[in-house]
Amino acid sequence: MLKVIQHNLNRDRTASHQLRAACRNLRVDFVLVQEPLVTNGKIYAFERCKCHISKKSGAAVIALSDRFQCIGLNQFTSDYTAAAKVTYGNRPYDYVVLVSSYFKYNIPTNTHLERLEQILTIDTRALIAADTNGHSPRWHSTSRNRRGRLTEQLIDKHNLCIHNSAGQMNTFCRRDGRTSNIDVTLSTENMKNKIKDWSVSDLTDSDHRVIAFTVKTTNYKKPASHEKRYILKTADWDKFKTALLGEIGGISESSIESTAMGINRTLSVAADQAIQRRKSDDTPSKSIWWSPVLSALRQTLVRKRRLGLRDSNRQAYNKLRNEFLREIRNHKIRAWKCFADDLNSNPWAKAFRWAKGGNSISSMPNAMTRPDGSLTSDCRETAELLLNTFVPADPDQCVLESNGPLQLKTAPSPDVVKAAIWRMRTNGAPGADGITAGMLRKAWPALGDIITNLFGRCLQDGIFPECWKIAKLIIIPKPGKTDRDCVKSFRPISLLPVLGKALETLIIHDIVKETSLDSYTDQHGFTTGKSTVSAIRSVYGKIDASKSRHIFGTFLDITGAFDNVKWSPLISQMNKLGASLGTTRMVNSYLRNRWADLSFEGIHYRRRLARGCPQGSQLGPTLWKVAMTPIFEKIPETVTTKVVAYADDILLMIGAARPKTAFNRIVMNLDILTDWGRMFGLEFSASKSQLLSLKGGLKAGYSVNFGSRDDAPVIESTATAKYLGVCLDSRRSYWEHIKSISAKSKDMYGRMRRLRSANWGMGQLAARTIYRGVFLPRITYAAEVWNTGTRLIKSQKKLLSAQRAPLLAMTGAYNTVSTNCLPVVAGSLPLDLEIRLHALKRKHLSQEMSPADFATAENDLFDEWQLRYDTLPKGSWTKKMIPSVRLRFNLPMTLDHYTTQFLTGHGDFRAKLHSFNLVADPICECDRKPETVNHVLRFCPRTRGARNTLKRALSDEGVTWPPADGAFLTNKATYEALVKFAKVVMTNRTDR
Repeated sequence: MLKVIQHNLNRDRTASHQLRAACRNLRVDFVLVQEPLVTNGKIYAFERCKCHISKKSGAAVIALSDRFQCIGLNQFTSDYTAAAKVTYGNRPYDYVVLVSSYFKYNIPTNTHLERLEQILTIDTRALIAADTNGHSPRWHSTSRNRRGRLTEQLIDKHNLCIHNSAGQMNTFCRRDGRTSNIDVTLSTENMKNKIKDWSVSDLTDSDHRVIAFTVKTTNYKKPASHEKRYILKTADWDKFKTALLGEIGGISESSIESTAMGINRTLSVAADQAIQRRKSDDTPSKSIWWSPVLSALRQTLVRKRRLGLRDSNRQAYNKLRNEFLREIRNHKIRAWKCFADDLNSNPWAKAFRWAKGGNSISSMPNAMTRPDGSLTSDCRETAELLLNTFVPADPDQCVLESNGPLQLKTAPSPDVVKAAIWRMRTNGAPGADGITAGMLRKAWPALGDIITNLFGRCLQDGIFPECWKIAKLIIIPKPGKTDRDCVKSFRPISLLPVLGKALETLIIHDIVKETSLDSYTDQHGFTTGKSTVSAIRSVYGKIDASKSRHIFGTFLDITGAFDNVKWSPLISQMNKLGASLGTTRMVNSYLRNRWADLSFEGIHYRRRLARGCPQGSQLGPTLWKVAMTPIFEKIPETVTTKVVAYADDILLMIGAARPKTAFNRIVMNLDILTDWGRMFGLEFSASKSQLLSLKGGLKAGYSVNFGSRDDAPVIESTATAKYLGVCLDSRRSYWEHIKSISAKSKDMYGRMRRLRSANWGMGQLAARTIYRGVFLPRITYAAEVWNTGTRLIKSQKKLLSAQRAPLLAMTGAYNTVSTNCLPVVAGSLPLDLEIRLHALKRKHLSQEMSPADFATAENDLFDEWQLRYDTLPKGSWTKKMIPSVRLRFNLPMTLDHYTTQFLTGHGDFRAKLHSFNLVADPICECDRKPETVNHVLRFCPRTRGARNTLKRALSDEGVTWPPADGAFLTNKATYEALVKFAKVVMTNRTDR
């Protein structure tokens, strides 16, 4: 049985909470709402529920239970109509399309009916919950209007069944007491006998009443999931170790497979006994800010409403309702303050994750577009599309046999195996068995010898255990991709058993030791001592050393590179590189008979891999490097040619005296790359590939064919190309790159401003930690390559503008503080100088610069900062308080909202507020002079007591009054005296 509620919330907060409570009490499965209150992509009071919302938030389908599979149908969703398909059985017709539609009063009715017409034409098992704003006797209205007549025509055309029944309350009730029936429940002919118990109840403060009914379904139950996730913070490790010792004797060592399965079973039994497992809750939990107080207030409101207070004494009822809403706001504010305060004890807590990623929206999965342009229609088709894309078939797959005598291999030592386990993160996501690397570490004293012996047997016999070949496939959205209908907006991650990943590490050691894989110096990905930065520097090294007048870079994109590489040429290439028979057999065993398990809406879909390197594995990147080696053999570096690669990012560099000659050489080399791709089952995307003039300054507007075929696609030239995270341009101005990185953290710091106030929330130390740990690494990535671009005036302005938000968070300063002063107050270099300092540090670390030269260059940066600070006209008061930027940079000053006002002169001072037209009168309450920061600090009679305390503190440290420039930074005591003065003065005001 599927329980459904239909209701127009009228965007009312109280009604939303009342409806949520009713859904809990009635154990409702789905809610078809019109006019929901939507904030940040979530429906108010239903934030933790899966929703499919129409484009203008006019209607939504809300899933409150995980008992059924549901998927949003974007092909049927419009501005005021939302549709979702719910599957409740295994038969082809065990489903219903739930449609929520709001016939907005100021939009022609035919617009809404056309959308319903489209749904009914394509799908014949539909249930429609509509606020039609139409009257008709057919749904028990006393009259008929034009909207009602048009809706009747749709009903007659498609032989729809009206489920509104006589004898119920009217569905709509005005404030003046007049009622009517405008909310209609319709279904197609083949669903009419499944709709039961249709009723109307007055449960919320919306002017619409709640419609409830049930849909008769088969006795369907989702298969139980065998996936395990353990809550490690609840672990009793002593009990875990005891359980391990009791189970070890049951591990059979008769074969490699039985030993591997025995270890898995032993770990699982011990974990089940000693660690609490996560349980999948069928219903969404309450919000963390909810409390028994709110429950009591809500129950009181419901009881008074039921007793008729809303109709008999509206004012008294509104008072109760407003008290309920006010208490909700207070609870939310208190919870938010606690949420923000957590940053001070742990800067990387949930608050930071929210600030970095924003709100996570719990939406239903959407129907997706197939390669032929059609859309999937249910969960099964969508899951199959995902598997076809990320676990593609290989129709030409052939079985490779590695026969011959195996050489005796040196068994791995316990230290080597232990290192392979220890290199994995302890809290990394586990495979389907739930065993983590942290649990393996705890089990190592008991299982270390058995695991080491097993790994040695695996490597010697070339056998990878079957039980470690099942990958839990997770599909995650790509950053910045918002089109959830497109399968290319997602990427796959394979979560593998950690023991198998540890064994993969030993396989990698054998491949590297036996082959010449690391001799290909132009492959910078997954190679010790190399990085994205080394790849970019290699590019510029070639450009600077070349005597060619023109150099063009072709930035190539491979479609689904890791997912599609064929195995047979991969094994053949390993043999060519010198891999031993045992290692080749091991890789063959590793690849053969692998499975990917995708959980989609609670149902598991399994597919055998036929090609590709599992993304998320340890060995996958090394196998990809093997597949790439023929490129460097077929296109060796010459005076005019070079290939630079980082994993699957390939850059083909071609030089020539004339562009036409270079283009011909590019086409010739693209033929070679196309042949390589064909051999490994890979395809290049010409539309996503880019062509850029790296030397010679040829303006964009040219193009080359992707190979010499007559039907070859075209690669268009561009003014810039993003390569390994850096926007390259022919002039090396890096203006586009600086614009790009300047916008990266804007949203994060916009959210972080909401985590700080004068008296609560993120403190200065937490803000500085996040600035150093997140903001600067993002900005200074590859700065040793592009730091010269910071010398452009417009680049400096862009960077300093981007730095304002984090500096405001660190200092608590007012938004009006000048950009010239903010870095000084915060004790941080201006961002353009910070980037240049980072580049100097990298040079120093790589021994490209001597310590003496580094010290000189660093000193020059501080001199440049001081000159800039003194020369720019803004910030005259700050220059008195902090005259030396070097002194401030080296001082560990603790800032707060009040002290910052006295350091900057911008704050709760009438004269400053008056200059921004925020107050009418600049004169101080003492009726003497304009209330400036200098007046409050030195002259105002109202601050005399605090000022005398400040004078005594300064005098004790030998500082005279009035203080000279920089006097408050003389030592710790003088600064603390200013801090105390600022807090006393700013918190004890009587004129605010």
